[in-house]
Amino acid sequence: MGENVLVEKEDGQFVQGRVVKDGDPITVEYGGRKTKIRVSDDRVYGLGSRAAAVTINDFAACKTAPDTWVGCLIKQVASGRVEVEDAQGKTYDLAEGDVVGLREETRRRIGQKHKELSEHRDFFAAMNQQTRPYQPPGWEPKPGDEVVARHEDGSWRGGRIRRITPTNVHVSWDDKSPLSIREAREVTPKPKKPQDVQPGQMVLARPRKGSVWELYRVQSIDAKGVLIVDQDGRSRKARKSELIAFGS
Repeated sequence: MGENVLVEKEDGQFVQGRVVKDGDPITVEYGGRKTKIRVSDDRVYGLGSRAAAVTINDFAACKTAPDTWVGCLIKQVASGRVEVEDAQGKTYDLAEGDVVGLREETRRRIGQKHKELSEHRDFFAAMNQQTRPYQPPGWEPKPGDEVVARHEDGSWRGGRIRRITPTNVHVSWDDKSPLSIREAREVTPKPKKPQDVQPGQMVLARPRKGSVWELYRVQSIDAKGVLIVDQDGRSRKARKSELIAFGS
């Protein structure tokens, strides 16, 4: 009772609080509003003694700001200082007292979270390097063309060209949302035949429902089609005629 503790509130996410009722589960009070949560004792770590050692290239809980603890990867340990990296890839130089060693299962959960977010960063880094969808050589947009274009919300949606001006393309959307005025580089024709795509390339995939063409990365290609993977690691098979290469 009354002990200051660190609690794994959700998988790989921590809060600092105080034990207000012992037992299993343990009741911990935390935050300015004195929120109470009940957690199993295997998710509670005492802050009075930091007995569990931390190891380079393993995971721990790190105090990166006042009252803020996050799961981190240990990069270096030297002279009472610990260099760590959070799940967003940001590094911190911390005192040893701001790093708490964890049980194996908690370390595993943090590692999984870091892996997921690292894959997200890699996915969007690839997208940022490949900034627009492929336009066939010599293609000129014209009224009536069925196209995929960038919507105001940043998504890529199916639509149809209604009007052309010297500088812009007027697009009506398949989902009946209000007409938009886009730059020509933000518009490409819907594919009518198999497209040339390569493993590792970002692509827009024809939606199975709705009008939003989602962004994927090509994982592999075989005789049955193209295996594509989204930002969360979910995969699906697609035909080459359902894809638009991104960044060409």
